[in-house]
Amino acid sequence: MRSVFLSFKTEDLPRVNLFRGQAENSTNDLDFRDYAIESPFESAWKTNAERIIRKCSVTLCLIGPSTWLSDAVDWELRKSFEAGKAVIGVLLYPDRSVVTPPALSENGVTPMPWDIQAIASEIEQKSFWRM
Repeated sequence: MRSVFLSFKTEDLPRVNLFRGQAENSTNDLDFRDYAIESPFESAWKTNAERIIRKCSVTLCLIGPSTWLSDAVDWELRKSFEAGKAVIGVLLYPDRSVVTPPALSENGVTPMPWDIQAIASEIEQKSFWRM
């Protein structure tokens, strides 16, 4: 089983839950974790989020229309890169023109379309090389 940290903007939660549901209904062996919050600077948020990120194999950034504006997502992605985790970007709304979060662009991560099998394959490949 691969532990995957999900980084997303809370306004995209309905799409994130749909994504989770599709992934759980597939034959993939993925365990999704996140630290979704209402306020990105609530007490102990960064400590708890970093602990979860470090326990996961990969960070998956689920990108909606305004994800690139989220300080919390940016922080989670930067912590993931800092921890040496593989980071994958996934477009939640492939029919829209979406801006990539700065931490992804700066680290050369090109978001991929929402295709559960392709995403699972990418997670498996990136996890393998980080073991």
